[in-house]
Amino acid sequence: IMTPLGELPRVEVNDELLTAVQLMDANQLGQLPVFDGGRLAGLLTRDEVIHHLRLRAETGA
Repeated sequence: IMTPLGELPRVEVNDELLTAVQLMDANQLGQLPVFDGGRLAGLLTRDEVIHHLRLRAETGA
């Protein structure tokens, strides 16, 4: 069963990464749609978040 896109939790392109992680955790989701001014800009996955955090830890950024 699919949930209509308008009813899914979502983030905006300028939202903090922590906001996305909190939404994923609160809603038990592995991915979130990312919007830019009402238009779908992409999809953020939990795996991408983990990859980003690992890179930051390795580079000290």
